[in-house]
Amino acid sequence: MGQDKKDAQNYASEEKYVTIRTISEYFAISQAFVRKMLKQGLPHLRAGIEYRLRVSEVERWMKEK
Repeated sequence: MGQDKKDAQNYASEEKYVTIRTISEYFAISQAFVRKMLKQGLPHLRAGIEYRLRVSEVERWMKEK
């Protein structure tokens, strides 16, 4: 298991925000696909030019779609 996936699992339990890269590793999808989902309304925070997401919110959003 990659370090990003382990980080995402740890962050999910603590409800911290993670990067697009961590989300893409956790769900085994491309970063481009995560960005596409952002444009479709995926919940996120924006810190400057970077996006931050919660694993639990991404999971919930994906189930609803």
